[in-house]
Amino acid sequence: VSDPNKNLGGYLNLDYELNNKSSIALRWNSWANRRYGSNVNLLNSQIQNNITSYTTTRNTENARSYNNSVNLNYELKTDSLGSNLNLNGAYLNYKRFQKADNRTYMSDAFNNTYDLNTQNFQETPQIINNFSLLADYIQKFKKDFTLSFGGNFNTTETDNDSKNIVHHYINNETKDTSNHFIYDEKIYGFYVTLEKKFNDKFSGKIGSRYEITNSLGTSDKAQNPELRRIQQNYNNLLPYLSLNYAINDKNNISYAFSSRMRRPGFWELNPVVNYLTEFNYTQNNPFVKASSSYNSELTYMYKNAYFFVLNHSYLKDIITQVPLQGVINGVNQLI
Repeated sequence: VSDPNKNLGGYLNLDYELNNKSSIALRWNSWANRRYGSNVNLLNSQIQNNITSYTTTRNTENARSYNNSVNLNYELKTDSLGSNLNLNGAYLNYKRFQKADNRTYMSDAFNNTYDLNTQNFQETPQIINNFSLLADYIQKFKKDFTLSFGGNFNTTETDNDSKNIVHHYINNETKDTSNHFIYDEKIYGFYVTLEKKFNDKFSGKIGSRYEITNSLGTSDKAQNPELRRIQQNYNNLLPYLSLNYAINDKNNISYAFSSRMRRPGFWELNPVVNYLTEFNYTQNNPFVKASSSYNSELTYMYKNAYFFVLNHSYLKDIITQVPLQGVINGVNQLI
């Protein structure tokens, strides 16, 4: 395996204090990656009718990526207790262009190659545009009581115009499975949190977040009709609770319940087929939803040095990827 990488990046940070209560900040980040001449060689074995045959797959890949993001933040202090308003806007533009030449040769068990069997040429570009808005307000009251609430809006569009052409030299056949997949996603989120210190020994925090997800994926060249238009709308409630009790100077006990979401990467939603060998490939699932995790943790601490922790986690709609193997038909190609 050969995987050469070259990276170049830079950033700019600007902060300006408007007055003694408000400030504004600008962040810009840029990054570029070039990976030309990445090579992978795989020796494949296939057993059919108790006879083992071998092929060798040689994959050459050229890829380059560009990532640019800008963030504008405004903060306003509203009182002397530490209450503040925070407004944030961000934009992200990501581009990745990848070309791969995947060739499979007839070979022996020692990786000596002979005739060229198949050649697979792939282009898998990805363009992502993301815009987000965030508003948070923290109100502090006397007697150690804090109220926090806010919301956010996030919209993303991805454009994946993938090309995939496979040529079988044995029967001189060419198969084109190119696909243009466009994915639009909008996320609305709202949260509220209450935090209270009751006395020197006992404190607690409770809150919840509610998220609304609307997404639409379209494929203009998908062979499967179900993949041409994929629309999903779902909501998630994510509660949070934490309690802490200091028994004395040496002993402390706490409990926390938290929930969070893990959204699939945009590349995981693009139903493009990525061939590893002639018959082995990966294909993403555009029907994937965000996974949820719910965690409970009870902690006992002694002298701030020794810990005893009981933890339980519940995971829903786990996201993972497994390699697939194509079925060989009479003309020796993937169905």
